[in-house]
Parts: sequence; C-alpha cells; structure tokens
Amino acid sequence: MSGENEKKKPKILIVEDELIVATNIENQLSKMGYEVFASVDSGEEAIRLAQEAKPDLALMDIKLPGNMGGIETAQYLYDHLHIPVVFLTAYMDNETLQRAKIASPYGYILKPFDINKLYTTIEIALHKHEIEKKLKESEQKFRTLADYSPVGIFQSDRDGNCSYVNRRWCEITGLAPTATARECWKNALHQDDRALVCEAWDKLNRPGGRFAMEYRFQTPAGKINWVFGHAVPIADDPQENTGYIGIITDITAKKKLEKKLTTAEKLEAIGILAGGIAHDFNNLLSVVIGNISMLRDDLNITPTQTGMLKKMEKASFQAADLAQKLITFSKGGWLHREKVIFPLLLEEVILETFPTQQAFFDLRIPPDLHPMDGDPGQLKQVFANLLFNAVEAESETKIITITAQNIENTPEDTPLKKGQYVKITIEDRGIGIPQEYLGKVFDPYFSTKSRGVDKGMGLGLTICYSIIQKHDGHIHISSIPGKGTKVKVYLPTFQAESPYISDRQVILSPPHPIVSKVLIMDDDPAIQDVTRKLLERMGFQAETFDEGQQALEAYKNAWEAGEPYDAVILDLINKKGLGGKETLKKILPLNPRARVIAICGFSNGTEREDLLLEGFSDVLLKPYKMSDLKNALDKLEVNDN
Repeated sequence: MSGENEKKKPKILIVEDELIVATNIENQLSKMGYEVFASVDSGEEAIRLAQEAKPDLALMDIKLPGNMGGIETAQYLYDHLHIPVVFLTAYMDNETLQRAKIASPYGYILKPFDINKLYTTIEIALHKHEIEKKLKESEQKFRTLADYSPVGIFQSDRDGNCSYVNRRWCEITGLAPTATARECWKNALHQDDRALVCEAWDKLNRPGGRFAMEYRFQTPAGKINWVFGHAVPIADDPQENTGYIGIITDITAKKKLEKKLTTAEKLEAIGILAGGIAHDFNNLLSVVIGNISMLRDDLNITPTQTGMLKKMEKASFQAADLAQKLITFSKGGWLHREKVIFPLLLEEVILETFPTQQAFFDLRIPPDLHPMDGDPGQLKQVFANLLFNAVEAESETKIITITAQNIENTPEDTPLKKGQYVKITIEDRGIGIPQEYLGKVFDPYFSTKSRGVDKGMGLGLTICYSIIQKHDGHIHISSIPGKGTKVKVYLPTFQAESPYISDRQVILSPPHPIVSKVLIMDDDPAIQDVTRKLLERMGFQAETFDEGQQALEAYKNAWEAGEPYDAVILDLINKKGLGGKETLKKILPLNPRARVIAICGFSNGTEREDLLLEGFSDVLLKPYKMSDLKNALDKLEVNDN
C-alpha cells in the first residue's frame, strides 16, 4: 500500500554513443532517484524506444553516429512525441548552439558536467515541461469551448486583422476564417452600420477604450444578422494595445421580437385613439344620417332637394366606412367567423378589385386546401389590399403568383400557437421594398406612394395586419429591391361549426306582442333626439334616458304598473353612468323575456355573438338610418312569431 503513495520516479532515456559516459550518467541518475529505462547510442533506436515507452525526458548527445544526429532526433521527439530533450555536448561553438535551437531543447549541459548542474537542469526541464503540458491542456479546453460556444469569438491584432475566429463567428458573419485578414471582416458589415462600427472600433486604440454596440452583418448570401459586439484591448502596457479580443452575440431573434412588440404597442396605442375617434364620429354621423332619413321622407321637399339629400347621405356613409376602417384597425370591429373557402373568396376579390383584367394571376392552389375560419368580409378586404399592392408594384408583366398550402404544424419563425393553418403566399416581381422601409410597412399612415388622387393614405397594410391578428393569424413581408416582394399570410383552419346559432335561437324564441313602446338609453342628447324622432315617425311611442340607472328605474316602474316597454335600445358605452351591458344584467332578472337591442359606435373588442349570448336580442351599429332601426324592431316581431 505504501508503494501506491510514493511519488512516481521520472523516467529518463539516455542517448549517448560513448559507453563510459552513458554508464556514468546512468549511475548518477539512479543515485538522484530517477529511473533510467534505457541507454542507446543512436537516434533511430532512441525514437523506436521512445515510441514504445514514452519517457519523461531524454538526455541527448548532439553528436550521434548514423543518419540521425542528436539535433534531428531531438526535434522528432519534441514535435511528434512531445518528449522534452536536454542536450549533452562537448561543443560550445555558436553555430552548434544556433542549430540546437531548432529542436527547442529544455536545457544545454557541457561535458564534463557537474552533478549538481545535471540535477538542476533535469528538474527545471521536467518542471517546465509539466507547466507546458498544463498550458496546452488549458489551451485545448479553451479552444474546444470557443469552437462550440454559442457566441462568436475573435482575436485580432492592433490593425484589426483577426488571428483567431471560432466556428460560431464564421456562421454569423458568413465568412471563412481565411477571409478575416486585412480587416476584410469590415466589408461584411451592413452598409448602414459600417461607418459607425469603424468609428467605434478606432476608439479602441485610445487608453481605456472599449467597444460595445449593436450592429448588423450581411452575409455573402444576403442574410442580415443583428449582433451585439463587445471587445477589449490586449495590453502588455496600459498605454499600448497589442491587439483585441471580443465576442459577437447573435441577437437577430431578439430584434425581430422587439420589432413585433414595438409594432404591436404602436398599433395598440393608436388603435385606442382610433377607436375613440370612430365612436364619437359615428355618434355624429348617426345624427346626420337620421335627420337625412327623415327629410327624405318629407313630402314637401322638391326633387332637386331629394337629389341633394341622396348625395349627402352617400357622403355620410362614405365617412362611416372610413370610421369602420379605423375601428377595424383598432382592436374593435365585429368578427363574423364562418367557414371560408379560399378559392371562392379569391375569385370574388379578383373580380371585384380587377374588373378590367389589369393583371394575370398564376394560381397554385391544391384541391385539398382546408377551409379557413374567419370573417369573409374582412378577409376580402385583406386580400384586396394585398393584391392591389402587388399589381401596382408590377410595372411590366403584371404577373402575380398566388400559392396556398396546408400547414399542419406551427412554423418556427412565426409567433403562432400550435395548430393547423392555411398559408397563402402572394408574390410579385416588381420594384420591391427597400430594407430600411420593411420594418415600417405596417405602421399607420406610412406609405412609399405619393399623396394624391387614387394614392393610398398608408392604412391598407395596417388594417391587413389588424384583421389578421384578430383572426389569430400572422402576416410577414419580405422583399428584395429590384426583384419583387413576397407576402405570407397564415390563417387558422375551420375546425367546427359555431355554437352561437342554437344558443341565439333559445334567447330569441319566447313570444312577445307587437312592438309599440320603446325605451332608449344613450348619453348623447343628439342621438336621443334623432332616435326618438325616427321612432315616432314610424309610429312608435319612445322615451329617452341619459344613463342606465335612469333607464332601469323607468323600466321597473313601467313593468310594475303593468305597462311594460315592448323593446329597449341601450347604448353599450355610456360616459355618464351604467352602460348597456350593465343595464341589461339588471333588466333580465325583472323580465327574462325582455327584448333589448344594443347600439354602439365602437365594439371595443366585444364580439356580436358574445352580446347575443349575454341576452341582447340584436345589435345595431352606428350610424344607422330609419330603415335600419325599423328592420331591427321588425326582426324582434318576426323572431317572436
């Protein structure tokens, strides 16, 4: 057991052609505690034994007989077997000394030698070799770690010529290790970032200089990778940099996510504003359109005045259409989901948008394409915008390729939830979109077109983005200037029929008498006035209230007096008190069969079907005219019968 704890004796090979000298050295080494496993007189024999036994050190005479002298043998042992060599020689001339350096000896002892000198030289050589072994092991570990590191690592001289780059660095930049000399890596920088990066890099030469910034590389294949680069000087003297070492971290995915979040936040903020504007706008238009409806029915107006009123009404509904676009752009807007067959939808879009055959559409749609789950009206608006943009971008051929396919699993490069989708790709070969504009195409009111007649105001793609987001889908645009643009749209497939139909029938089925007495609740006095007048002109008795609590008390009093209201019209959003939904919840316990119509200028994200499930009999969107109001009340009577 004690032998296991004893320090292992260094194993030494003696290479000496003089037998007396070799024997003397062997005896001396044994006394010093070393193990001499062999003593040979030629370089060839030394190499053979060293390959078999791997000694810790070789004591080598420079002058050896045979084809391999001591210097050549020592060089082989060091280069191929990593065995340190100490030279023994009687020659001290400068020429021999310079030749001996080629073999990287660990020591040089002149004959005749002192025993203490021999011991000291051997111990230093063994210690030096042990340190070098540990250093090489450490270097190998670092190189392995660097080569398989998830970040790019580089080392350069003072001028920026890289002496080392790891595998990940090459993957990010798209450059081979041989392409890093003479600052060639700077040519791989994105042209918009090159000047800033070079300026920051030059500042590293200053005392205390540091490099840390985000920038882009553009690979020879054209791929753009965002990186965060960080570098520090390698300085033997604090005042003098000898080179740099640094890393680049690929943050492309982070940048894409930031862009999506920024776009989403921007759209949400502007969407709230747009929804509020649309709500107030629709209230004003309701008053205008309601009064026009009454004037058109006046028997005293002339045909000329009737024509003028028709034009006013048309302009008002065009304004209402703009308000609806603002609502769609925001988080509001009704979404009437149903089973949508894309080829049929596409045919309608093409016929309506391009009635004069302004373009040729290359359709690549498989016969087994799944139906989509969506609002056909809103989806028609999406594809009409996308196709119009594609045709407008085509200056010559006007050939637009439309491809559709089923996607069974969620693509990794999209934020979609796992599920089944239909992927639709619209590709043109037009002028393309510059890279600096790609990140802005979904921004409200951003447009590369000139303002003027028949030119867009920059809401088209923004509305497309909002509609597709609300459908739980995704849209992505890529483009190469001069070669064209590709738009990819992902929409969920239709899975099952909507449950709303049967539930709505249950809600609307109880019998009621004909509608004659109507309660109106709206916080806008002008809306109250015009709605009351419209109802009275149609022969109804109408009463108006500012907010829900007032309306509830009136409804309760009439119910208890045996003179209930036949119908109730409630504005969903009320700035003065209870809104429509809260008022309905208090009316239904009094009368579960109450017939209540919701009116609103902005849905605020609430779906029409959800309102029906909550107990509303119907939903009427502002602005509405006399015929819309009458149809809504007539539907109550039809459903009751």
